[in-house]
Amino acid sequence: MRLASRLLAALLVIGSLVAGPLAAEPAGAGEPTDPLVVVLPPESVVPATATPVVHGPFDMVVEVSGAGSEDVVLIPQLPSWWISSPQATPKTIPGGSCLVTCRVSWRIDPAAQTAPWYAGVAGLGVIATMGDRSIQTYGAAADYRPLVQPTWVTQLSGDATDNTVANSSGVFDTGGEVGFAGISGRGGGERIQVSAIPYGSDLSAPRLAPVDASWGPDTDEWGYSTGRARIDTSGLPEGVYRVVAQAHDGAGHWSFATPSDLIVVHSPLVTLDMSGPTVVATGRETTATVTVRGLRSPQTRPGTVRLTVGGVEHVVPADTSDWYVPAGPNQPASRPLPVPTKGLPVGRTVVDVEVRDVNGAVLGTASTSFEIVDFKETVSIPRFVVGTSSSVRLRATAPTGTTLLQCHVRLLPPLLSSPFWNLCPGPNATSVDALRLIVPSNAGTGLLELDILGHDGVLGPQRNFPVTVYAKRTASLAAPGRATWGTTQTAKVTVLDEKTIGVRSAAGSGLTVTLQLKKAGTSTWATIATGTTGSAGTAAIRYSHKATGRLRALVKGAVPGTTVRTPERSTTSVARVSWSSLPTSARAGSLVTAAVYARPYVQGAVVRFQARKVGTSTWRTYATGNVASTSYAKTSARLWSKGTWEVRIQRVGTTLQATGYSAVRRISIT
Repeated sequence: MRLASRLLAALLVIGSLVAGPLAAEPAGAGEPTDPLVVVLPPESVVPATATPVVHGPFDMVVEVSGAGSEDVVLIPQLPSWWISSPQATPKTIPGGSCLVTCRVSWRIDPAAQTAPWYAGVAGLGVIATMGDRSIQTYGAAADYRPLVQPTWVTQLSGDATDNTVANSSGVFDTGGEVGFAGISGRGGGERIQVSAIPYGSDLSAPRLAPVDASWGPDTDEWGYSTGRARIDTSGLPEGVYRVVAQAHDGAGHWSFATPSDLIVVHSPLVTLDMSGPTVVATGRETTATVTVRGLRSPQTRPGTVRLTVGGVEHVVPADTSDWYVPAGPNQPASRPLPVPTKGLPVGRTVVDVEVRDVNGAVLGTASTSFEIVDFKETVSIPRFVVGTSSSVRLRATAPTGTTLLQCHVRLLPPLLSSPFWNLCPGPNATSVDALRLIVPSNAGTGLLELDILGHDGVLGPQRNFPVTVYAKRTASLAAPGRATWGTTQTAKVTVLDEKTIGVRSAAGSGLTVTLQLKKAGTSTWATIATGTTGSAGTAAIRYSHKATGRLRALVKGAVPGTTVRTPERSTTSVARVSWSSLPTSARAGSLVTAAVYARPYVQGAVVRFQARKVGTSTWRTYATGNVASTSYAKTSARLWSKGTWEVRIQRVGTTLQATGYSAVRRISIT
């Protein structure tokens, strides 16, 4: 190292001899002339050395020639190290005061406590500025041979406390021991000041918690002098510091001191805070955040978390990616933890956390608590049908100490996409009993959401109730409005489902459809036929037409336990009259007998013998008769006018059968 210093000094001297004083190129006409600036070698305390040797304070002298009329500002350029940055105040030569040659000097102390130099050859330079121009020279050097040799911190051993568990030895709470060393051959009477300075600062910073120490009797394995001192950090705020062990003699010479990082903590390694609401309804989840203080040794990265809520343990896996660690050194790691409350009683609930490192060792434990409250909420849920308004009833009471802020009930998509409606009766309400009208948009299974919030961040209950929205099923009936008694007719029933509001589609196949008749004059419906829907949702039902009345069809509803009815349709049954006998000819005035079957038989039913002469349009009744229980009826009449006659038998209408007629037959009257 000494050889390197001498080589550097020789190069600096050679450079100054070759280059001479630094000056700019000759100026052009009318341009200002730059002065000549030379840094003179300092006075050496050792004669006949190539580079001047200094032990302590010396004068740095700068010679300036031809400064002219402009002010010349001289800025010393001193050597610096990461922990020591010597400074010298710039000086100004007023314009016109140094037209020939003048000298400016600074007192430099390389052994100062606040800016010590490291041993060896260091260059001395200066920057001269004139207006918007500047020149720089490094024309001199000094060989600093300190009377107090460099020192450094070798070891930090913090006193063990609850706050330093699982931390490295460089973490102090109340205090600890500092080991230091220095080049051997120390001068007699040297003392060592051990102190802390703020992290990121150099030796010019104020000394914190300083203590006085001395060298020990032993040297280490490399032959360096060693010593130890205790420092008290209980009064230092938490944070990162640098510990400095700086030796000094009685003449004001201080060593160049290499520090070591020191971490001061006064809080537990693991802390647990409720980052979510601290008052929550039973069953609702809140959030806690566990923080593991930074400044850990590499092998103690946090891993598994055991969270105990109200005596119920929950293990959070050791996925280190879930731990958030901000950028920068010694930052705390944290992760949010869901805190479930399902099944826990109302009241103050304790939350405990145990954090283990990635190797399974316990880093620390912490506790906090929160309040579980009961809103005594009830929700009355109706059956939901697409496109049909249904009322959901919400009742709830705020616990003591809070009032209701938001009271929401809604069907979640895709059943219904609707905005929140606040059912709370007003500001600072303590209870709610309200109805929410809901018209579902889509059929299917889903959830009805309840969400209540109290003032001051109180989390009320949030519950999801499984619900089913059923299709709105409709059915229509098409059937003959009038038909002859006993004939087979076909009724068509179409069943549609509205699964999306405003959109109807076939209900599908396999649905049983029942056709019913309510006879005229009665109030009772009777099933007369059944059928089954096909893929188009339609059923064709064949039935025997037997009575006048009203028809309807029934089909199972989409809502379990319900039946869908078609609108009623009126239907008329016409009595059926068929010929038994009628002569084809008769003498004028003779008795002509007509026999028919008039069905169905109804007690008291009457038939009429009606005739008209061919060519006329008016039917005339000539005789009547009663219908026997066998449906057989006979009646006789006399036709006096000769010619061809048309004859028909009319069965007079009753409540259940409309008037019916036989076919028209002809008879010749001679």
